[in-house]
Amino acid sequence: MDYAPIARIVLRYILGAAFMGSDEIGLQLSADPDVVMTATVVIGAAVEVIYAFAKKKGWAT
Repeated sequence: MDYAPIARIVLRYILGAAFMGSDEIGLQLSADPDVVMTATVVIGAAVEVIYAFAKKKGWAT
């Protein structure tokens, strides 16, 4: 069984929980929307790069 798709989904939820579960991070993010935009772009780009790599290798996506 190929665990790459499951790993990507789990990592996405872990990152979301880390951002949502921390008051300190929440306060910092609410004060600076540029940080939110940067984090969104970086996380989204990383997910897409991993997806493209998995497609290229013929792994399950």
